[in-house]
Amino acid sequence: MKGIEIKEFLRVRGWSVAKIAELIGESRQNLSNMLSKDDVRTGLIERMASVTGIPVLEFYGGSSSEAGSV
Repeated sequence: MKGIEIKEFLRVRGWSVAKIAELIGESRQNLSNMLSKDDVRTGLIERMASVTGIPVLEFYGGSSSEAGSV
């Protein structure tokens, strides 16, 4: 997933890069650099999901209700 998509996804949900950086123990600049990539590491998405309470699946365009679907 592209970092620019993640930034927009979080912005729409009321999260700033600065606040998430603080919560995951990164500097704002470092997180911003990580989110400037075309392919953001899954581990970073998992860390952001953990502190925001947003399910990882939603970062990839799915909804949490799809998780139990067969």
